[in-house]
Amino acid sequence: MRNSRFAALLFTIVITSSVCPAQNAEMQHRDGTTTGGSRGGINTSPVGLFQRFPADQTCGAATIHSFNILLQDQNASTLENVTLVIRRNLAGGPATGSPDIGATGVIGGTIFNGLSFGASPVPAAAFVQVIFPGAGPPLPGGGVPAGDLYVGAELPATTGGNANFPFDGLSAIMNATAGVDLGEQYRANFVGYTGLAGVMGLGWVADLTNGFSLLGAGDRSWVIGLRPAQDVLQPFVANAAVFVGNPTSGLNPNFGYAGIAPDVLRGDAVGFRLRSNAPAGSLVVLGFDVAAGPPSFVGVDGLLCLNLGTATLLPNTFNTFLNGTQLPVPPSHLSELLIGPFPGLGSFNGFGDIVVQVGTLDSTAAGGIRLSTMARVNF
Repeated sequence: MRNSRFAALLFTIVITSSVCPAQNAEMQHRDGTTTGGSRGGINTSPVGLFQRFPADQTCGAATIHSFNILLQDQNASTLENVTLVIRRNLAGGPATGSPDIGATGVIGGTIFNGLSFGASPVPAAAFVQVIFPGAGPPLPGGGVPAGDLYVGAELPATTGGNANFPFDGLSAIMNATAGVDLGEQYRANFVGYTGLAGVMGLGWVADLTNGFSLLGAGDRSWVIGLRPAQDVLQPFVANAAVFVGNPTSGLNPNFGYAGIAPDVLRGDAVGFRLRSNAPAGSLVVLGFDVAAGPPSFVGVDGLLCLNLGTATLLPNTFNTFLNGTQLPVPPSHLSELLIGPFPGLGSFNGFGDIVVQVGTLDSTAAGGIRLSTMARVNF
């Protein structure tokens, strides 16, 4: 697989917080805990491992700055090859969406040859990050599923004379329903991006030898982060009685799938996290609606996804705080804000969708405003 963007990319393997790329905010869908490393059951032939970022969560972003993935080498003393790539939705594929794993499916990425995870002959994990030069590739647009992104890694069966997985070779770290791990604990009756109740449809596996893709077992989420050039708004939930951490469930608050589909009957409180490229103290205005409009350029940083004719602007305003996010991958957004979480939402059960987008005032941004990505929450 070749693409003209590959040769021009910068990359770094991120193990400590010493790396700080240009301003960008990260979006991810994981609950903060991990089940382990996996190749999706395809251990002796080439495999693609992708996290799907649906267009109703990335709407508002215009270009992609970078992305990262947590990989594990079973024997760190051996060198490994891997391709990190973002792929588009398969046109003409399933109506609910699937990755385009052909040559035309590549949006951008890079090839790593001879990658080292250390010197010891034991398993070692590290974040590997791809940073696009310049403005970065544009998001495809088109809504769900046409505008969805599939972000991840394509792993060879083996590198050189190395042994096959699990004795050597690469896998990706994930969280899934497996053994005592309850996985991503979102509302069980939510009809996910597969069109099926109780199946979110965001963690994908591709058989690159036979040219087909399928959902990863256990409704998994790969530890993969997408960083658009614009601000990121994501839904989250809090419920100390449910999200108790390893080894059984996610962290509290939970920034995984539960934020997309909270269970308000069990007491999930719902909130929104903003990661912004505006300085701390910047004024934030929030708008919401029950449906999004087509993304449109309105002369500011980011795309408007709310319909101003029907959206409601919250009378309360907010101010961002100094960025306090820590590892795993060093953040480089300048400020952040938690709105909520709001408890006592049981009456919203069955309500349907709420879409939220915020604007942050920043005199250094185009038009003086930074628009965030849009957060879609289904009650």
